[in-house]
Amino acid sequence: MVEGIKIEVNNMRGLWDHISYCQQIFQNNLAVKWEVTNCGEMEDEVKKLQKTLKEMKVDKKANAYNGILEELKKWLLFLPLIAELRDPAMRERHWQKLRDKV
Repeated sequence: MVEGIKIEVNNMRGLWDHISYCQQIFQNNLAVKWEVTNCGEMEDEVKKLQKTLKEMKVDKKANAYNGILEELKKWLLFLPLIAELRDPAMRERHWQKLRDKV
């Protein structure tokens, strides 16, 4: 029984380490200047983080697991929108419509 608890603690420690790594990646992505943003690379990185998370042997009902999974999903929604905004086809009239909506 103690061995099982040790395994569970190690798995959760791995989850928390992964969460810290994800948060560091998110902060780095937010610090990138608009002109050099590469949304495709960022999206691929977030997908890898999500895949790693889903492969972890932790309780999938844990709040920590579900919290970081939701955060990763938000990034996967956010990054394609940024890619669209960076599209050279965006004209001033498009930006004005966006400003009006916001």
